Amino acid sequence: MVKKMIIKNRSLYIPIILLNFISHYAKASENLDTTFSPNNTGIVTLQVNVESVINKIKIQSDGKIVTAGYSTNGNGNFNTLARYNTGGGIDTSFGTSGQVVNLVASNSKINDIAIQTDGKIVAGGISSSGTVNSFTLTRYTTTGALDSSFGSSGSVTTTINDNAFVQSIAIQTDGKIVAAGNSIINKQPNFTLARYNTNGTLDTTFNGTGIVTLIIGQQSAINSVAIQSDGKIVVGGYATDSNFTNQFTVARYNTNGSLDTSFGNNGVTITTTGLISTINSVAIQSDGKILASGFTGNNPQMLLVRYNSNGSIDSSFGTSGSVITNLGDTSYSNAISIQSDGKIVSAGNAFRNEVNNFGITRYNTNGSVDTSFGNNGSMVIAIKNGAEPNSVAIQSDGQILAAGYTICGQFNKPEFALIRVNKSNNQYITLNSLVNNSVINTRRPNVQGTSSTSRVTAKILIDGVFFATGTTSTTGAWNLGQTNILTGGLHVIEADLLLTGNKVAGSARQITVNATDSITITSPANNTMAPNNHPTVSGGSTLANTAVLLYLDGKYFNYVTTDSNGNWSAGATAGLAGGNHSIIVFLVTSSGNTIATAISKFTV
Repeated sequence: MVKKMIIKNRSLYIPIILLNFISHYAKASENLDTTFSPNNTGIVTLQVNVESVINKIKIQSDGKIVTAGYSTNGNGNFNTLARYNTGGGIDTSFGTSGQVVNLVASNSKINDIAIQTDGKIVAGGISSSGTVNSFTLTRYTTTGALDSSFGSSGSVTTTINDNAFVQSIAIQTDGKIVAAGNSIINKQPNFTLARYNTNGTLDTTFNGTGIVTLIIGQQSAINSVAIQSDGKIVVGGYATDSNFTNQFTVARYNTNGSLDTSFGNNGVTITTTGLISTINSVAIQSDGKILASGFTGNNPQMLLVRYNSNGSIDSSFGTSGSVITNLGDTSYSNAISIQSDGKIVSAGNAFRNEVNNFGITRYNTNGSVDTSFGNNGSMVIAIKNGAEPNSVAIQSDGQILAAGYTICGQFNKPEFALIRVNKSNNQYITLNSLVNNSVINTRRPNVQGTSSTSRVTAKILIDGVFFATGTTSTTGAWNLGQTNILTGGLHVIEADLLLTGNKVAGSARQITVNATDSITITSPANNTMAPNNHPTVSGGSTLANTAVLLYLDGKYFNYVTTDSNGNWSAGATAGLAGGNHSIIVFLVTSSGNTIATAISKFTV
């Protein structure tokens, strides 16, 4: 028999905390790590079946990246995983061409994964048989095969109450697996935990049955679980008040499954904001303090709260223990991760102009926004027709990975989306000579700018094709002069900053050239006195490697070709008599058609 504990909401309320409203609007994709992904964009997408969504990302000890969620063929959901190499390319040694798709019962979905010390991957989620949903765990080998030593042919399903859903899992130091989520009784969700032995059987030392449920207030559900260094289990989610309004809720359990009454109010802490609020992710700092992130408000904004190890609000964090961050019309945190230096990274949705975007913010250990990250601490990254991250992970080198889905294609179906962003904004390069989305009246614009680093390589591409490289000055400035002569219309000029051959920053400008072909005579200039009676005849044009036909005083004089920059020179004339003279030049196509003309009248 499952032991069920009921806690009334009212007695667990704590005073309403003051919320610090911080608004940040980030640059676009210049913060993406473009060394990541095969196409050097910093973004990796993958379509599995008709549609697919990543719910969790984890990094293996060898640096490979495992993503998991679900895909559907239109008739049902399937457990779906993919593994990527450290550079973002698909790891074809995993599953079938880097992907694993399998079905548990008639319908299944992964909400979380954890990687064991032996490299095996444990996935937690739900599976359905008819109308009943069950707690479901599936274990995969390091190659992506189902682990037949776990449960029944690699999977375990546990029916709890009317329906049950695993939202989050964690692995204890002894290898036992804690699954957390909710189960439904009389249409109301309850906090629900189950603990499994390493072979997939329920651990009956945990509450006598392996399962414990808890109803807080009118209804309650767990969205995230983490295990402390002493083995106690921390969960976060929501509990509703008497008005059925969700509130930030954290609970802690002892290792035997009982509530830890030394924490909060008999094991539970509810943080009220006066508005709807829900925890989506919890994490435990090295000092034992607990971080919880999610959202608050009817027009949701990101909410981050820190608790002391006894469950009380940590007033040294943010404003009275909490921080609200606004990344758009609405925004919320789906996941948090703690860096090795204690800084906190949050990833979630930033909704702007009717479109979902990846929103990532980094905080200092005191809850202030870390302005060395992104644009004043935040990044909002648009991908295709909309996108949202569900999970975040930090590599050993500090680079940040976020994963979820993007909407694409004619029918706006979701597909796997994985990005990597730079850990700081210390490296940058700018294109100061060009304004994005501008119209220019020259076909030979100058390309120059500034950068963060001196004596390194600046590389220029025009419409994706290499143009030139140069070296930044002692102040980080660079100047690669005029571009090749551009045709009329739309062009993209990209500047990349390279360190040891690798791109560390980039900047691009889209311009429209609105200029016609022309030719000029610079020597002897029109209406001038020639310096002598055999002046040099030279000039410029808008076209490279094009024929120039010259006439002096109405007679053929010379035939030359413009150089790669459009310049030309016909050399000196023979000795000319004193008086007035004229030179006419024709810019001529290979087929003999005249493109442009110029005339210079001068006096000897």
